[in-house]
Formats: sequence, C-alpha cells, structure tokens
Amino acid sequence: MAEIEQVIESKLTAHSGLSALISTRLYPLLLPQRPTLPAVTYQRISTMTIPTRDEPHASLERPRFQFNVWAATFASARAVAQQLRVALPTLQQASNPRVDVALLQDDQDVYEADTGKWQAILDAFIWHEEI
Repeated sequence: MAEIEQVIESKLTAHSGLSALISTRLYPLLLPQRPTLPAVTYQRISTMTIPTRDEPHASLERPRFQFNVWAATFASARAVAQQLRVALPTLQQASNPRVDVALLQDDQDVYEADTGKWQAILDAFIWHEEI
C-alpha cells in the first residue's frame, strides 16, 4: 500500500509543468546541502482522522501539508508556485490510498535575507482514505 507521501512525490514529479521547472527536486522536510534551485520541500503539518462507519479499519484523513518552493529569484519562486497550484488537483486517485481532493488553503511569498533565497509557501489539505 502506498503512503500519501508516496502519492505526493509520484504525482507531482510526473506533472509536466512542475517537472519542467524542478525536475525531480521535490524533497521531504529539508533541502539537500548545496541544492540546485528551484526546488520544493514538503512536510505534514497536522492530520485530522475521521473514522468511517462502513469500513471499521479504514479512516478518512485530512492532513495539512506545507509545500515550500525555494528559488534564487522571486519570479522563479512564483512560477514554481503557480505550477504547484495546477499540479495539486492531479493527486486525486481511486486506488489505494484513495485521494479525494487537495484543497489549497494558503499561498504566501517570503524572502530569507540570511540565505538570499526566495520562497513561496503553499498549504493544502489533502483528503484521503487510509486503510
């Protein structure tokens, strides 16, 4: 059975618009040392679990994931963020784990003076069934 993180990685890196900008540079939690930019990190922020009546061992989950776009320029960060917005709906799938929808909740821009990197930070709720 695939975990939701595996679905995120496989579907987002397969999205042509996003992969044209970041290739396979999608990482859980942290960037590698001396990364090629632009790149995206993601992390689970929280998870709400809703038990279902029909499947006693299954549950509907609504984790909140944060996607951090890292780039050398503001324009590059925004371009990747826009493609990420387009790619998130492609997470839907009927197979295990069933993914019902990815709903964008927040989108913000950040400049990190210490590193000289631009960021776009997107938060999304991803509704899926975990068995």
